[in-house]
Amino acid sequence: MLHGGGQNAADFATGTRMNENGRSAHLSRWLPGAVPERHSGRFLELVSQGDQHAGSGEPAIIAGIVSDILRHNAVQQDRIFLAGLSAGGEMAAVMAATYPEIFRRCRGAFGPRLPGRR
Repeated sequence: MLHGGGQNAADFATGTRMNENGRSAHLSRWLPGAVPERHSGRFLELVSQGDQHAGSGEPAIIAGIVSDILRHNAVQQDRIFLAGLSAGGEMAAVMAATYPEIFRRCRGAFGPRLPGRR
């Protein structure tokens, strides 16, 4: 699960009840967070070209997180799903395009980016 701008992973988990719902469905959840020192407004990096391609930027970082999860946990590769809300939803779409071999499904919920807004 990828959070939106202005949120952190804990806020997102609380607001979506993802941890409670995941536990009751016996699902593992990972909610990586944007690091405030690197991400202004806690937005994942989406704007630069380097953050929209496999092998670089945020997509490579997220793919690396998934690789670590698979390496250190009893998780089946064909059961990896990614979802995001707002800016996290945009990043889920980027991940679906850049790393389709990693995720069984990717879903994002996000509105249009308005002119003059990040």
